[in-house]
Amino acid sequence: REFRETFDTRELAQDKLDQVKMLLAQGQSAASLRERGREPFGVIAAAWLESRHDLKPRTRAEYANLLSNKTRARPRPGGGSTADVSISSTFNMRPVNQIMRADIAAWVGKMTEAGKSASTVRHHYFVVRQVLSQCVADGRLTVNPADHVKLPSERKLADLILDFPGDI
Repeated sequence: REFRETFDTRELAQDKLDQVKMLLAQGQSAASLRERGREPFGVIAAAWLESRHDLKPRTRAEYANLLSNKTRARPRPGGGSTADVSISSTFNMRPVNQIMRADIAAWVGKMTEAGKSASTVRHHYFVVRQVLSQCVADGRLTVNPADHVKLPSERKLADLILDFPGDI
């Protein structure tokens, strides 16, 4: 079976080529990289969290909550629940080497559409990005698919009042 990957820019493609050449120089093959990348995100995320001895207890608990399966979630304005945009329901069963930048960008959009605040979206995204960064460090991925994803901006209420002084 042939494995193909596409890139948004020539620079990203060149980065990938450089990393594959580096792996080959280290005696590793693209096939071994694919094999290590087949492990599901959820398994890797649990191991990542377990390895984070530098976290304060409160931060560890928050990360564990963000990575956990959601059984209760707040209802969406149009019906349904926000549980389907959680990290676990979106990525847990997916092999990390099948998670693409476009998947993460679409997930960020779905969280925003579900009514999640910009800071909540960013917080979820940063946890996913950290897990995928560990995948790069562990040789499961050559590039982090969470890099270069556009996030909603965090605008403060004061900025909104300045933008729309007559509307508030």
